[in-house]
Amino acid sequence: MASDGERPATRTRRLLAELGLRPRRERGQNFLIDPTIAERTAGLVCGGERPRVLEIGAGLGSLTAPLAEWAEVVVALELQPEFAAALGGLFADQPHVTVVEGDALKVDLRSLTSGCPGEWRVAGNLPYYAASAIVLRLLEATPSFGRIVVMVQREVGERLAAQPGDEQYGSLSVVAAYHLQSIETAIRVPRGAFYPQPKVDSVVLVLEPRREPPSHVRDEALLLEVIRTGFGQRRKQLTNTLARAEWLGPIDRSLADAALLAAGIPPKARAENVGLEEFIALSNALSESGVRVLASR
Repeated sequence: MASDGERPATRTRRLLAELGLRPRRERGQNFLIDPTIAERTAGLVCGGERPRVLEIGAGLGSLTAPLAEWAEVVVALELQPEFAAALGGLFADQPHVTVVEGDALKVDLRSLTSGCPGEWRVAGNLPYYAASAIVLRLLEATPSFGRIVVMVQREVGERLAAQPGDEQYGSLSVVAAYHLQSIETAIRVPRGAFYPQPKVDSVVLVLEPRREPPSHVRDEALLLEVIRTGFGQRRKQLTNTLARAEWLGPIDRSLADAALLAAGIPPKARAENVGLEEFIALSNALSESGVRVLASR
């Protein structure tokens, strides 16, 4: 794929020149050029085994290459047609690598994994503008994926791992806690590991999905909507945000107050101080009162 001794940064610039393309910041195109980090990331994905791997945002193949060495099968998903075409050529002699052109937020992930996402692992250098949305889509896949190893900006990593009361704590933190057994920051990635250099540092996260929910949930769709609603106006009291929620019904202030009381949540509580177990208890209490999600967003 590259001439002997060719440096990753040189290879990336050469391939971009051959394609007649320049990195587009609005698409989060910061290409990994540090081979050590690529190797370490692939090692975290495969863990000494030969798994089937779905790679998201394959770009010019910096991570695809070490994954191809260790994985049984690699499906490399790439949004930009020019890069997808180039990748197809670069890995044409490796039949266990399949390049697919598509958007990770729209494509049918189950079809890419033969309908069995739980038997696949995920890897990716995620574009900054869509990293949170992509992680959420992976977490909400049914059945859930196996290990997920993603490179994201440091702020996204902090939001995923945040606890109640933390500045970064939000709906992403609660949904991650619901779906994930563990979150590990495995590698801290400096800006110089990319071309062009981003303005922020990155981290490689190892996400281990749960196989069963942490607690009994009467209505998962309602739980997720209660979480989103609560953080929609995070500085306001939950009782007010719930009573005014357009997506929930039938609900009013008195019903919201009763559900908070049943869940053991203080009446003046705000979402930023409420943990996962409390959100589950709240959504269960609302469900028992007949509240449901009226329509999808």
